[in-house]
Amino acid sequence: MGTAATAQPDTLPWRFRHPAVVPVSLTLMGLLLLLVVGYRADRRSTDQVMTAAQERVRSNRDAAVRALVRQTDDYLRAVEALAEAPPVGDYLTTRGTAAPRRVVDDLASLARSQDSPAVFLTDASGSTRASYPEQPEQVGRNFAFRDWYQGASSSGRPYVSEGFRSAAVGRPYVVAVAAPVSRGGRRVGYVAFLWELESVRLISEGAKADDGISIVVTDQRGQALVSSLEVDPRGQGTPGEISPETAAALAGRSSSLTTDEALVETGPVPPIGWTVTASLPKDDAALPAVASRRTLERAFAVASLLVLVATALMYSTARRRAGEAAAAAHERRLLLDSEERFRRVFDEGLTGKFIVAPSGEILRANATMGTMLGRPPERLVHTSIVDWFVDDEDRATVAAVLEGRAEGARTEMRMHSGDDTAPLWGLVAMAWIEEQAGSRVVLVQVEDVTGRREAEQQLTMMALHDELTGLPNRRLLLERCEHAVELARSGRTDDTWVSVLFIDLDGFKTVNDRAGHDAGDQVLIGVARDLREVLRPTDTLARIGGDEFVVLLETDDGQEDLFRLAQRLVDAVRRTVPDDELGIVVSASVGIARLDVLAEPDVRPDQLIDRADAAMYRAKQRGKDRHDIFDEHLHDITEARRSLEQAVREGLHDDRIALVFQPVVDVDTGVVCGAEALLRLLDASGSPLPTLPAVVAAESAGLAEVLSDRVLDLALATAHGWPETMSVAVNVSARELASRGLRGRVVAALAEHGVASSRLVIEVTETSILNAGRSVLEELELLRQAGVRIAIDDFGTAYATLKSLTTLPVDILKVDASFTAGLPDQRAHSAVVHGVASMAAELGIPCIVEGVETERQRDAIRGLGLQAQGWWWGLPRGPETVPAIADRPADDTHEGAVR
Repeated sequence: MGTAATAQPDTLPWRFRHPAVVPVSLTLMGLLLLLVVGYRADRRSTDQVMTAAQERVRSNRDAAVRALVRQTDDYLRAVEALAEAPPVGDYLTTRGTAAPRRVVDDLASLARSQDSPAVFLTDASGSTRASYPEQPEQVGRNFAFRDWYQGASSSGRPYVSEGFRSAAVGRPYVVAVAAPVSRGGRRVGYVAFLWELESVRLISEGAKADDGISIVVTDQRGQALVSSLEVDPRGQGTPGEISPETAAALAGRSSSLTTDEALVETGPVPPIGWTVTASLPKDDAALPAVASRRTLERAFAVASLLVLVATALMYSTARRRAGEAAAAAHERRLLLDSEERFRRVFDEGLTGKFIVAPSGEILRANATMGTMLGRPPERLVHTSIVDWFVDDEDRATVAAVLEGRAEGARTEMRMHSGDDTAPLWGLVAMAWIEEQAGSRVVLVQVEDVTGRREAEQQLTMMALHDELTGLPNRRLLLERCEHAVELARSGRTDDTWVSVLFIDLDGFKTVNDRAGHDAGDQVLIGVARDLREVLRPTDTLARIGGDEFVVLLETDDGQEDLFRLAQRLVDAVRRTVPDDELGIVVSASVGIARLDVLAEPDVRPDQLIDRADAAMYRAKQRGKDRHDIFDEHLHDITEARRSLEQAVREGLHDDRIALVFQPVVDVDTGVVCGAEALLRLLDASGSPLPTLPAVVAAESAGLAEVLSDRVLDLALATAHGWPETMSVAVNVSARELASRGLRGRVVAALAEHGVASSRLVIEVTETSILNAGRSVLEELELLRQAGVRIAIDDFGTAYATLKSLTTLPVDILKVDASFTAGLPDQRAHSAVVHGVASMAAELGIPCIVEGVETERQRDAIRGLGLQAQGWWWGLPRGPETVPAIADRPADDTHEGAVR
């Protein structure tokens, strides 16, 4: 195209003949727009500031409530402990004697530990028997009129009273924390100590996080607990008028209020019936909005000046338009060159590409796309892009981009491929581009990710299903059981019952021993097939162990229907497996457990399965080849397990905790790289408690943090004496991951023991890290930034994707021992181990293989640059022998350690 000729004035468009019209119009519109935007921004800023201020007030109120709850819990436990002390009960059962020294010492100890001005004992009628400090003039005085006596007497439990002025030395303004004392089922008296109101104020004020916010605490009658009270001649509080907000809080309801003067948040302190009111002057709350308004005013002034400057520039620009025609021609030539480069990239690229019109018609397709879809590129042109996608959701996504409801898209979609082949998975990216002619079209790029998706699906299948029978495994069973329980609780169905049948094969071990494991596998496959035929399509059949199956029924027709189903299951399993002798009879013992989720809302899915397991074992004890149901007798047996919680509590209290260590060895060099700390918790006789149940019991008893800190302390103290090249690994449960302060406790323990953070490995299970929320992942990332390494334990048993490994805070992969058990004979297991090892190498992180028990297993993973741990190197042992382990089985442990 040639250079544009100089235009005559009368042929110029009107905007060139009157260059001031457009700039002035745009200036006026711009100023008006700035005014509108500024006004709306000011309104929005003010609303946001006041909302944030109200939230700060609420947060400070809640902090004060939590502080009071914690303090009262401590006080109630302390006074209850003294009430249960034998010397106190013995003394109150006697009459007319002075308090023995032991009782006085106990009173003094409570007063000092709780910083109380006075502690005293009364008999059952409320008459004072003893006090600390000793006040002889108070002995015999009756305090039955006090709220603390009436509250503890009527409830029979520890009680925190209303505010009053005490008759103790100094006559302080206080509340009382009291507890009844009983002996032999009979109430013999009360113990109480005084809590000064100034301390109450300091606790509630100390919990707030923001200056300017006032905190007021009231007692059960709405009386403000300040340093001095309005009291009657007996010292009892005389509350004034109670605000509606305080009255609502006394009824257990929180409230928010905005007045002309302040923002107010009032809420209850649940355990004791008090209330907390937090307030912030409205003028103080609005200060940020005032500052924001001033900023907006300055911004408006600057923007107005810029608009005027832009107006001048636009006027000048309009006069130069004619001279820019030549430059525009040059730009068009550059655009043509750019189009040619784009055409070559489009046609010769290794990624499939479409050019699509806004109507959805395919305008161009490259050869790669034709190969992917099994069509010549010319047969793709003029077809609709939407028709090439399989799923309705993906079609809707594509349509949204074409219709302008979305700027672009980047997601994985299924596309039709060829006439008879399965759909392919493609990573599809869509974006609007502008062609040379000025028209806008959509560039669609597709990367074939079918192979990766199939690999991920295979890993997920292996993680959630039994490899032999194809049935769901324990993990998937628990997910479905939890879903069934939640569905029954939700009320969306009329049935509130969930039932589980636990099936264990009788005689299966004999099949393996006499007919061989191949025959045993065939029996399991046949049993799984026959059991499925007995069940409904909506029922779940899972294999959770070697010869253990579980049936989950989300609905049933009652206990008799379950008995009939159990008998059908028993009949379906019963068979004779031929061998060289008379044949092996295989039968089934079935345990039944039903759960009414409304009657027992706290029973978890795993507990329901445990109940069915217990019923199954009783069926075995009664002769096998039969069924039994979980009843009250079995319930009592399972309840006995809860005694384990008490054993764990006592073990922690008496410091009966020890660690043993399983070494981590470099497979190729035999060098010990580190060790995993394993917990051993002993009972009162010195016998070890079962580790996993003990850890679960500690979590349910609220002792997980104490136990975790003790294990970390012992592990780091041990590692301090090891070579600097050795690491130490500790396991952290899912519940501990979600607890607050984990990072702070870990960093503090490292500093205390002088151990480099890079030597500590925190092990979390694959399921835990996949289910972790954003805050947990951020906490783990902060630990990594501090130098601590994070290992995924039991990798391969859940469903972590390759993509997730690039985003999760992970430094080490630990292959689950279930895959090691199949080495080197089971190809699938070998493929998984080698695949995980290769993946870890590509990611540049170490890989540890767990459960190496035999020489053949060790040899199967040599040469892969792996680390390993397992009984091949001996049973877990004391810390002093770990660094000296060589790459050979321990002489004194290996024979018994392999199996």
